[in-house]
Amino acid sequence: MLNLLQKLIKKTFNIFDLDIVRASKNPKHTLINLRHLPIRTIIDVGANEGQFAKMIINVFPEAHIFCFEPLSTPFEELSKWAEKKNKQIKIFNIALGDREGSAEMLVHSQHSPSSSLLKST
Repeated sequence: MLNLLQKLIKKTFNIFDLDIVRASKNPKHTLINLRHLPIRTIIDVGANEGQFAKMIINVFPEAHIFCFEPLSTPFEELSKWAEKKNKQIKIFNIALGDREGSAEMLVHSQHSPSSSLLKST
């Protein structure tokens, strides 16, 4: 009976182009199965205020995280958080690219995570 009810619920959601997936099978939860690997080093390019680093450190609490953020205001916020992490987080106030040089950073005034070296589309 339960199995029939589950199928009925799934089909109802499918009508609206929605799907029900167990959290344990959801790639967002499993991090595409990376969660089960012994990852010890993480590189966060364009770290902004550390949103990704703050999430991923809970998944890999033993990992060392290297954060790169060129914008000064988000870097200051990232720095405050990193100071509390006992050298587990290394932060760098630079942009990373495929070559050495200087470039103009295009700052999105209302949403700094959208800032980029590339023009907005």
